[in-house]
Amino acid sequence: MSVGPDIAKQLRGVLEDIPHVQHAFAYGSGVIVQPDLYHHSSTNKPMLDFIFAVDDPIDWHAQNLQQNGHHYSILGNLGPSAVVWNAERLGAGIHFNTAVWWRGHMIKYGVIGTQLLYDDLQHWDSLYIAGRMQKPVLMLKDYAKLPLARKNNLDAAFTMALLLLPECFSLQDLYIKICGVSYIGDVRMGFAEDSRKTDRIAKGSAAGLAQMYNKRLQGPLADRAKLHCRSGDAFKQDMGMQSRVDLISTLPHGLLQRLASATQPFSFRVVSDSPAAARHIAEATVNTGTHEQLLRAAVAAIVRPSSRSHSLSACCAVLYLKAADPPLIACIALMPSTCASCVATSSGCKC
Repeated sequence: MSVGPDIAKQLRGVLEDIPHVQHAFAYGSGVIVQPDLYHHSSTNKPMLDFIFAVDDPIDWHAQNLQQNGHHYSILGNLGPSAVVWNAERLGAGIHFNTAVWWRGHMIKYGVIGTQLLYDDLQHWDSLYIAGRMQKPVLMLKDYAKLPLARKNNLDAAFTMALLLLPECFSLQDLYIKICGVSYIGDVRMGFAEDSRKTDRIAKGSAAGLAQMYNKRLQGPLADRAKLHCRSGDAFKQDMGMQSRVDLISTLPHGLLQRLASATQPFSFRVVSDSPAAARHIAEATVNTGTHEQLLRAAVAAIVRPSSRSHSLSACCAVLYLKAADPPLIACIALMPSTCASCVATSSGCKC
């Protein structure tokens, strides 16, 4: 994702005010424009969102509690182990400090272990951070062990979008479908999140999405789908069983496990990482005649627990807030990812 050098430098400044991290990126409407979300003339600006990946979350939180203890709710008073326990048992492995004032901006930052991040990118364990990284983000610091996993995550998002698209589609259709993958099954969609969010993200992030995915319109994945350009930005793919099997067999291990649970006898549900096992599951999925529904259900089976558990984690954190206004507590509890900024700036929620 390309942004102005001044903005990138400003956002990298956050790394100067926290303990050392291995990986960091900024994301969300404060970094990537979402049309019609905020009026240009308004002083109401979106929160700046960050994700930090660290090798040892307990040690990192111990340092950060000493350096930035005011960033935490009362949960922080229980110590770094309690913070990490809450994140790993209830919050999809990530702890968020939200509504933090930093250099004149309101920010929110999440902290996750590097191994959990790698596993999510490579295997789609929860799609919580992998889903965010399927859309444009501003990379602040790149961890040397992640580039291949990041590439595989984008390949998987592109593949899933093709599998959920009709035979003929536009480039914008592709972008919207990619942006929507990680929201399939999200308990907050239509309740705490704007149901138009994926359309807004795709529209506001078109340039970044093109940079991330247009090269995949030609190459191995496009060949598997027998994808070709009809005219302009109109595309056509082969909907035959063979191409569907070829695509499904490349999907992440976590998703294939869920497909196996839906299509295989109980005694054959142990899924190995071998290409032969992946193809066997893909063939069984396509042979049901309902592979699109099964794919959606498999993604939802990954996303729903992580979105529910993170919402629960946020609710638990809210219970420890010292003196928050009731509207702020309610909004953070329902919409932990964005809405603290809306309430704190006295606006209606538009996240």
